[in-house]
Amino acid sequence: MSIEDTLKSLTKNEFTVLYWKSQGLKYEQIATQLDYSIDWVTLQMGNVYRKFGFKKDMHWTKRQEILEKEIYPKLPKNLEEWEFEVVPDRQTENVKEEPAQDPQITALVLYDENKFKKEKTEKPKKEPPIIVIQQGHLLPSPKPDPVVVILRLVIFLIVVIGVISSVGYFAYRFGRGSIIPPNQLITATFPPVIVTQTSDVVLPTQTDAIVYQTGVITAPPPLATFIPTLTSTPQISLPFYDNFEIGASPNWVSITSEGTWRVINGKYTETGERDFTWGYSLIGDTSWQNYSVDVDYSFENDIYAGAAVIVRASSRNNLGLAFVLENYDTSWRIWRDGQWQVLVEQSIGYSQKGHIRIEVNGSNYLGSIDGSGQIAITDSSFEAGNIGLGVNCRFKEACPLFDNISIEPISP
Repeated sequence: MSIEDTLKSLTKNEFTVLYWKSQGLKYEQIATQLDYSIDWVTLQMGNVYRKFGFKKDMHWTKRQEILEKEIYPKLPKNLEEWEFEVVPDRQTENVKEEPAQDPQITALVLYDENKFKKEKTEKPKKEPPIIVIQQGHLLPSPKPDPVVVILRLVIFLIVVIGVISSVGYFAYRFGRGSIIPPNQLITATFPPVIVTQTSDVVLPTQTDAIVYQTGVITAPPPLATFIPTLTSTPQISLPFYDNFEIGASPNWVSITSEGTWRVINGKYTETGERDFTWGYSLIGDTSWQNYSVDVDYSFENDIYAGAAVIVRASSRNNLGLAFVLENYDTSWRIWRDGQWQVLVEQSIGYSQKGHIRIEVNGSNYLGSIDGSGQIAITDSSFEAGNIGLGVNCRFKEACPLFDNISIEPISP
């Protein structure tokens, strides 16, 4: 069906919402202008999406491109100029009944709205060129001479080297006066004792002492204490369990843009994220290869949010594979080029609360919810890595919750 025919099939309410959306209004503004609820507005736009064939597997930028380049140009400049025969609505226009919404299509409409809004706010603004007024003409400011730039850099380096050399010279000169003179006894005991001045003949003591007799060490110094070096990924052995009853394990590493991972009422979640932004928390060791992950989940705060269990992640820029629950669908996704790419996707109708199990063995990945609804994939992109939890939140206090996570090794 052509775009013109699809436009003719729209009801008056659907066409009205589409028209005001083409004028740049947000759904909240359209709801205020039409004196309807935002759920009613998103329902009409969801019907428009469905009639134009917009689906979840289509990237949101493609849907936005079709709207802006193919559909919006065919709309009239004024709503009163609409000449197509509009299909009448099923309900009387004077009745403002709150309609039942399709969760998937509504989430798709809200997702596109938030993505478009975020892209506009994050797009960098181009700095205008500096204009210099000279004898009545507007001229761009001249570019600096490369020779001048190099000369300034050389002068700067000479000054820095001179300062460093001066500091080192004076430190050397003043430090020469602090050399330990001969015939001075320095004792290093545990606990320490007072340093005493002795004659040339030093009797042995029961303390571990370093005696400077004309520069000769007569006793070995005590062994140095080893100080461990902290790493970004804690070394954790399997099996691992965390029920979050007294807080989260300190080994969890947060990867988030604006939220904070914390324990609320014995459940692990993130607060502060919004507008369908993903946040992650990783735990484990990059050497983990074959293992199973069991964890309880809950969408009690918002059914339109998303949750994910990540396996074989090595860093914040390489999150491995993820088993994703989002908008009543499940999918295997892989993190490439800074974003998730869907590998396998299927609808299994999971509940608002449930249990996720992931098995990772070699190149085989198997995920299930409440012991059924299995989804599997074979992929050799990753050999080992941490596990992680992910949330995709619509509001700051509406992220999914996790509880009772356990990770156990699997024999290959």
